[in-house]
Formats: sequence, structure tokens, C-alpha cells
Amino acid sequence: GTVENSILSGNTAMFGGGIYCYQGASARGCTLLGNSATNTGGGLFIDGNGTVSDCVLDGNRANQGGGAYLSGGGNVEGGVFVRNVALDHGGGVRLDSGGTVEDSTLSSNRAFNGAGAGFWDGGLLVNCVLAGNAATNHGGGADINSEGIARYCQFDRNTAALGGGAYLYNGGLVDRSVFVGNSATDHGGGARFEGNGGI
Repeated sequence: GTVENSILSGNTAMFGGGIYCYQGASARGCTLLGNSATNTGGGLFIDGNGTVSDCVLDGNRANQGGGAYLSGGGNVEGGVFVRNVALDHGGGVRLDSGGTVEDSTLSSNRAFNGAGAGFWDGGLLVNCVLAGNAATNHGGGADINSEGIARYCQFDRNTAALGGGAYLYNGGLVDRSVFVGNSATDHGGGARFEGNGGI
């Protein structure tokens, strides 16, 4: 199924407060505003190979993946993730065991870890801007674990205790990206590495 050019506001669920994309479902040109999930994917949950394009996710909230949660794949293209909140991981988006976010803007999101984007066991950000995101603990712009990759991205004015721009641990890679004006109250204003992570 497909949802197009629609507004989804103030909806609640355990998973995917605004939209739950399953087995190849898609959403295009939608606005997901002020939705919430008690577990994951406040605005949007993509399970598997769903596709979301040209959508705005604003002010959504969840435990993980305040704006969106991608599980085991899925693709978001041309998205705007703004003012979303995760109590734990991935304020703008959380990528779990894969998934791709490209040509998107993640700004002014908040989380305990990974305010802009949180990676767990894979996932890819390509040509994204992560700006003005704030993490209480680590990874203001992105929190990258294991095989996660951020490529051709801009990390701008993000904040955290550890790794203001990005926090990489147990693997992870930031490739051909730009870090400007990020800050940390403890270690690594631009980036902090732990284990095998690298730029």
C-alpha cells in the first residue's frame, strides 16, 4: 500500500505512531506531525524494505527513533527530520540492522544518545545535513555503532557530552564528511572514537 500527500498528526501506537510501513509499503509527500510511539518509531516505522520519500517528520516522539525507526532495511529519501525526540536512541532517526537515509536534513532533534541519527549494527546516511541536534550523553549529530556509515554528510553545531558531532564505537565509519561548530562538554567536540570506529 501507499500513503501520498497526506498529513498524519497526533496519532499514537506502540510501533509507528504516524505510519507503519510493512513488506514494501511506501509513503510519499507526507507530513508526520506530533505523533508518538510508546516503543519505537514516533512518526514512522519501516519494517523491512519500505520506502519513504519527500516527507516531513516534525515533533514526533518515541523511546527509540523519535522521528523514524528503520528495522532491517528500508529507505528514506529527501526527508526533513526536525524537533523529534527519543528518550533513548535516535532522536531524528534510528537505523537498526540496515536501512538508508539519503539527501535528508536532520535538525534540532533530541535524544539521550544519537540525537540526529542513531545506528545499531549497520545502516547508511548519504548526503545528509545533521545540524543543531542535542544529545544528553553521546553522539549529538550521530551515534554510530558497529557497521554504520555516514558518507558525504555535514555535521553542523551539534552538541553532546561525548562526541558533539559524532560518536563512533565498535566499528562505524564517517567518510568524506564535514564537521563545523560542534561541541562536547566532555570529550570530542567534533567526534569521539571508541574501539574500531574511524573517519
